[in-house]
Amino acid sequence: MKKLLKSTLVMLAPNTAIQLIAARARRHAQMLESNWGLVDETHRFVGKFGNAVCCGPFSGMSYPPRSLDRHVTDKLLGTYEMELHPFLEEAIKAGPEQVIDIGSAEGYYAVGMARRLPDATIVAFDADGWARERTAEMAQANGCSNLQTRGLCTGQWLVDNVRDKTLVIMDCEGCEIGLTAPIASCRSHLQSWWLIELHETQMPGVTRTLLQRFNKTHHTELCTSRSRDREDLPDFLKSAMDLPVLKWMDEHRDPGQQWLLCRPRPS
Repeated sequence: MKKLLKSTLVMLAPNTAIQLIAARARRHAQMLESNWGLVDETHRFVGKFGNAVCCGPFSGMSYPPRSLDRHVTDKLLGTYEMELHPFLEEAIKAGPEQVIDIGSAEGYYAVGMARRLPDATIVAFDADGWARERTAEMAQANGCSNLQTRGLCTGQWLVDNVRDKTLVIMDCEGCEIGLTAPIASCRSHLQSWWLIELHETQMPGVTRTLLQRFNKTHHTELCTSRSRDREDLPDFLKSAMDLPVLKWMDEHRDPGQQWLLCRPRPS
């Protein structure tokens, strides 16, 4: 019955359905994080080291209190998705005038980029109202006035708004094929940068499809996640043997998670 109701809602009111599904998934994740003691570990970390990101590309970014009700110790440590740090630094050095973050959650990437690129326009999309509120709070806590939040993103919006000197960061839980489909026939994004989290288990074939789609216009690279070890820690924690640092760095993601990194070809 639940599956029938869900499919009916998706057909009759797709935007509403996506927002409800996103909120439900986030609440479920919060419940698991709380049950596993991960939220307690976040509070423990903040009590010892404060609520600012320790290192990485967004070092110094503050997390407001209401965003600490999740497992964010990996982000506070600065080790979150550290496989992507070289690409992010390369994209930042290129000086994008616009950053589009699709699936912003509490605002780690959106606000981080707003701080690193104060002259750029940052647009943060998330279907979940909770995420939009937290992103706005984090932007305010970090003094970022160059960020705007929005709800659902569409492929047509990307066609209309992605231009040269744009960085797109996309983590939309399996919607990446649909959102990027119109881009294949659009020529205005040739000097844009794309970082797309791939959800192969939810959407089989997405890796092959997006490689074919972006190979025509960009230099593409697949980046694969790896487990963390003590060498990944900030220097001040490498010798801390009495703290659950490996637990703090654990991102609880599927083995072999990949991202598609797209760099513009020389014009």
